[in-house]
Amino acid sequence: MPYRMVIVDDGMSELILSDFYEDATAGFERYLWSGGKLAYFGSLTGLEHHNADALPGYYEFRHQFGREYFDLDSMFFIGAGWYATHTEEPYIDSLAGFNGALSVHDGAPDVRYGYDTSASAMVGDLQALWPHHSPPSVAAFKAGTNAEITHIYSSLFPASSMVHSAPVGLHITRNRLEAFLYGFHLWYMDRSDARLLVDWIMSHTPTGTGNDVPESGLPDRVALHQNYPNPFNPFTIITFDLPRRMEVRLEVFNILGRRVKLLTDQSLGAGSHQITWNGDDRTGRKVASGVYFYRLTTDSAVETRKMVVLK
Repeated sequence: MPYRMVIVDDGMSELILSDFYEDATAGFERYLWSGGKLAYFGSLTGLEHHNADALPGYYEFRHQFGREYFDLDSMFFIGAGWYATHTEEPYIDSLAGFNGALSVHDGAPDVRYGYDTSASAMVGDLQALWPHHSPPSVAAFKAGTNAEITHIYSSLFPASSMVHSAPVGLHITRNRLEAFLYGFHLWYMDRSDARLLVDWIMSHTPTGTGNDVPESGLPDRVALHQNYPNPFNPFTIITFDLPRRMEVRLEVFNILGRRVKLLTDQSLGAGSHQITWNGDDRTGRKVASGVYFYRLTTDSAVETRKMVVLK
């Protein structure tokens, strides 16, 4: 593994986690399964395509990587069109009002907002939409049981805010995977605080919350995970866990129950394993679009999951 940790401060439109990048290459997924630690900063708004007139509220997070590896259930969203026609003081949060991330985790630092948008060449446009002392599009989350909250939203307008004290920082552990997710960008936070946060992430040791790996570091049961990406074209990655060495057979079936491809049939050791399926059948021909099933068979368990091929 070349890097102990990768820190990503993503954009607001051409996101690295978008369909064009991560869904096509599974780069971050491969890195996480290799044992690397991922810290992701960004508003994630570019991953969810909501209507510009969407009312303020929490909306289901549908992006596969975010649900699988950040354990995201939903994210607060305000449509920019709605916001532009309804905004007046006191401001409603999400597109405005964020002034820092308060720590709720022992040892983690508070992180203050530290960028003055009044110095921007776009100040005339910015002033009409949000205060100079607050950044746009900070994401607040609702997460699942594998996510531990590290930071919460601190608002300039706590009395009217819809997201004051909502999670904006998560630490996610699942099997031997570890990731951090923050709904703000590092570049506009106070530089000293940002450095302290990165140092804390680098040195942080998992507490075990939400982690189903025993102290031995090995899985404690057979588990077949959802393939990624899904739907997919031209390939997908299937991951499964083994608590000990055992005979393993992984097969792909079509919706009629006919076997399309035998992916592996061999003895494998304890740990997490990845198998890539290129969407071909046993003769090497590409399969048609549609629903398929992949089945893992061991001496102690049989598990099946569904996946979708899109052309």
